[in-house]
Amino acid sequence: MHDEENRHLSYGVMRDAGLKRDCKTVLKTTTSVRVKVTPGASRELVREIENENINGGTDKKHSQILKNLRMFEIYVREPAQKNMANRRVCELIAREYGAPPSAARIESGHRSRNKIIRITM
Repeated sequence: MHDEENRHLSYGVMRDAGLKRDCKTVLKTTTSVRVKVTPGASRELVREIENENINGGTDKKHSQILKNLRMFEIYVREPAQKNMANRRVCELIAREYGAPPSAARIESGHRSRNKIIRITM
């Protein structure tokens, strides 16, 4: 009985400290990719292309960061309406990285053909 009380007390102390008793450490990695999207295509295609400067190169800091990202060209059948093409692009990029569709999120370029997508694995 005494041991059981101590176990509950220590769990209460852990809970108050914001810790969980049987928690596992989960390490996630994130990566970002650049994407050029063509919605409304007759067939779907995902291919990696040579990195090019798609933002005009006016901002040196951001262009250097973008230069280091992998770049894909994606053709999707869905139209660029009601977020359908964006959702499909995220699904295809996640599949390319072997991640679930929920792992890919558009970081920037929601209304642009040029996007940056972050994948969390």
